[in-house]
Amino acid sequence: MQYKTLREETLHYASPKALAHLSQEEIADTLPFLQFNPGSGIGKLIANHVRNLTSKSSKHPIVLDSVEAIMECVNKGIGYTLLAEPDIRRYANSTVNVSLPEGDPLTRKLVLATLDRNDKADFALKLAELFEE
Repeated sequence: MQYKTLREETLHYASPKALAHLSQEEIADTLPFLQFNPGSGIGKLIANHVRNLTSKSSKHPIVLDSVEAIMECVNKGIGYTLLAEPDIRRYANSTVNVSLPEGDPLTRKLVLATLDRNDKADFALKLAELFEE
């Protein structure tokens, strides 16, 4: 197998702008946490991060397996979430506040894994080019 890191993305909180004056802990006490599928790679990363929080809402998250559905809930003020910033920006409307978690940055890596075969090399290169900034 060959591995190529395509991009590293920072995770951010997305919450209703109307609550931007509150601390992250206060937002967590006000709204339910919208957890992306904890069985996925990024879902596990997020679940591990929120497991350390003391908020009632982070202990009983609403689990969804769609970034689009999560962000639509945030857009409607139904909850808050923690996702990769590009995913938030892609689906957030003007009612959403985006902020970094406190402490060390939380990141995910997008990695392209390919078999050690040359017949797919052109495809892998073209796919990797889609992620270049």
